Amino acid sequence: MHNLLSAQGVRSGISKSTLHDKYKCNHSNKVGHPMVFTQEEELAFIDVVIKVAEWGFPLSILDLKHIVKGYLDRAGTE
Repeated sequence: MHNLLSAQGVRSGISKSTLHDKYKCNHSNKVGHPMVFTQEEELAFIDVVIKVAEWGFPLSILDLKHIVKGYLDRAGTE
């Protein structure tokens, strides 16, 4: 196994340790910053933006930031 990973790493330009970690399912977390909101919460924010726009009051980015900040304050989340 060790020689196979080394040979494949040389051919593909990927380090042996990266291939080994992938094979052993190490570091299987998603890449990037962890999600702050659940998908349901994000969809609720989208629904608010769409509904308010349908009423004739489109929201700016700052408006949306205030809505999200208010939600976080009420939820007790930083």
